[in-house]
Amino acid sequence: MQSTQSDVKEYSYFAGNQWRKAADNQVFEVHEPYSGKLFARVAAGSRADGRAAVDAAAKAFAGWAETTPSERARLFLKASEIVKRRRSEIAEVLARETGSTISFATFQQDLVAATLQQVAGWVYLPKGEVLETSAPGSHSIGVRRPLGVVASFTPWNGANVLSWRAVISPVAAGNTVVVKPSEFAPVSAGIMLAEVARRPVFLQASSMWSPMRREPRVPLRTSSLIALR
Repeated sequence: MQSTQSDVKEYSYFAGNQWRKAADNQVFEVHEPYSGKLFARVAAGSRADGRAAVDAAAKAFAGWAETTPSERARLFLKASEIVKRRRSEIAEVLARETGSTISFATFQQDLVAATLQQVAGWVYLPKGEVLETSAPGSHSIGVRRPLGVVASFTPWNGANVLSWRAVISPVAAGNTVVVKPSEFAPVSAGIMLAEVARRPVFLQASSMWSPMRREPRVPLRTSSLIALR
């Protein structure tokens, strides 16, 4: 997933159940906002990498939508255990990358772990309701179903917890997700999620965290894409 050169980690992105370099092997640099020191080099995804994220999420959708509530709950609880175990490590990454205090970074990990536990119960919530109808002797039933691939964009502030929140609800409902974290926090708002989620096999067939750079005739600089099953 990552290599170390001169004490600076270089991160790949995650797609199709494997860590990958950008299509043309380019990276971009992330600096610590407090000291200005180089913090990490991250795969600079191209449009081709972005398409790979969407394709991976689309490919995984049918299978994930049919996953049983008990299996989804098990995966969320497993992810919560991993966050608790790596609490200090992830908090340090978050603090260095975003300038957050250690206390706030640690608080985010506690909130993420608690939220993942809470979401494990969401999968058992009713998915439908009985509706009123004007036809005598009959009734209608509305059933909620997953939509498909959902796009989520997350900020640099509160990077870790807000990224999880952008992912948890649609995934719990049976959708797959493509996430674009801020270019100022691609590790704590993207790669860390991939590292946690891949352990309980959230990302079996579809995940991708891919920082993207600006290309000609694209006015908005994008940074990171994730396809999360």
